[in-house]
Amino acid sequence: TVTFAFFVNKKYVFHSETKEKQAVFREVLTFYGARFVTYFLELGLMELPVLFKWGNVGYIIMTIASQFIILAINYVFSKLVVFKKGAEQSK
Repeated sequence: TVTFAFFVNKKYVFHSETKEKQAVFREVLTFYGARFVTYFLELGLMELPVLFKWGNVGYIIMTIASQFIILAINYVFSKLVVFKKGAEQSK
């Protein structure tokens, strides 16, 4: 799913037109790295209801909230770090 997300983001969201092998490789590595970081952030967020004993309702609320937080962080990482140079080249 991360690989599919990479190609969709590259082509349709950020319109990155990098063709050089090294530039694409950098994009792939930074994209996977960003997703790796946000995965562990999500794991940490999902521990909050357990640590603070928020119960089932707190767990459901944190599940929904964490998805919005992770979505926003993934977008920011992709916009500012991963596809920055490729998007600039297409302009």
